Amino acid sequence: MIKISGNSNYKVSVVKTDKLYIIKEGFTKEDTLRLQKQIEKQERFSESNKYTIKTAKIINKDNTRYTMEYIKSYDMINYLNTVEFNSIKNMINNIVKLVNTFIKESDMIIIEKSLIINKLNSINENLQRYHKNSIVIECINYLYENINIFEKEIPIGACHGDLTLSNMLVDYNHNLYLIDFLDDFMNTPLFDIIKLRQDFKYKYVLQLYTGNYDKIRIEQLFNYFDKLISNEFKQYSCYFKYLDIMNYLRILQYSKNKDLESYLLKQLVRILDN
Repeated sequence: MIKISGNSNYKVSVVKTDKLYIIKEGFTKEDTLRLQKQIEKQERFSESNKYTIKTAKIINKDNTRYTMEYIKSYDMINYLNTVEFNSIKNMINNIVKLVNTFIKESDMIIIEKSLIINKLNSINENLQRYHKNSIVIECINYLYENINIFEKEIPIGACHGDLTLSNMLVDYNHNLYLIDFLDDFMNTPLFDIIKLRQDFKYKYVLQLYTGNYDKIRIEQLFNYFDKLISNEFKQYSCYFKYLDIMNYLRILQYSKNKDLESYLLKQLVRILDN
């Protein structure tokens, strides 16, 4: 059994029997309940015939332990760095189509402000060590002061929840897979848009990547797809600043790396200034 690092909420391992499998299990009861909801979301996605994008099949469910197929895949940044542009463009267009499908499948609902306030209170509490940081304080205040942004209906329902490049795999037949679905306090495809912006606009994925790549090429690709996403979902642009800030504060809660912390704070300044 090989343990995979990089997931703080669950134990993730690779095992080999007749072939390779991924095993996920929670460390705590709370983690296990969240994982169960995420696996259910992944199964619904897998069983639907509406999507051209794939996900790993769940092979076995044993109480707190879930076994799923192991997808042999390319390194995503290396894939973007080497594959011809039209193939990459088709892949991202399929992601955009998926988010549009999620939006169409969702119900348009006015979110109760108490739900947002409870989440902000939780974020604020988890960021206590930053309470003397002027950037963090300004961001938290901005979220509380602009909560009326949710007075209009937004799409609630179908979504991935954590639609980043890190959660996309391209297998050796160039099929796109989504992994690590996330069940959140507010299941909305708006979060999927924000997670795409996290990588393409703010280039978060590159902060985590340790391999080599053509910086100019990746920069150009990311800028191109950022504009594509901004134009495609411009009807929701009024939420971008608010949800971008919330997203980066939520990441900051768990940051234990000074370089990553510095990056996050710089991006928060950038978002506030927009």
